[in-house]
Amino acid sequence: SSIGILTTHNVVKSKKLDGLIKQDVPKRVKVLRINASTLVELVESGKFIHQKQYCKKKIKLLLQKQFENNPVDIVTLSSTHLPFLLPILREIFPEIQFLNPAEAIAAKIMKENSYTKSKKGSLSIYSSGNIRLFQTNLNKIGITRKVKSLKIH
Repeated sequence: SSIGILTTHNVVKSKKLDGLIKQDVPKRVKVLRINASTLVELVESGKFIHQKQYCKKKIKLLLQKQFENNPVDIVTLSSTHLPFLLPILREIFPEIQFLNPAEAIAAKIMKENSYTKSKKGSLSIYSSGNIRLFQTNLNKIGITRKVKSLKIH
């Protein structure tokens, strides 16, 4: 059996991911690490909203051969951006189960950083990257909330 991990370039190369795989994944399971940074750009740019055909083409270009050469049953969307592409991913690859760990990650980050839960119906946005650029891109897709800095340990 095989699983795929869609994540960013830095995470694909990280020692921390190596450790998590050794610790949590049985040796009989093959792990395919996929640099999905180009897919993250589709979300950050807002193209996933208005240019779906372009996004389908980019997703197929990145993933089709990898999935054909390394058949996977399950793929994790291991970047906060990737769940936005979930409907397109499911359409292109209906035989693959895509896991969205966003809620579990959000709960862990809130616990580690002592953030309090937001009131129901409110939205708080955090980024560990370039806040100004992220704010600009969010504004392009109609999200005007202020982005706050997030430290990931």
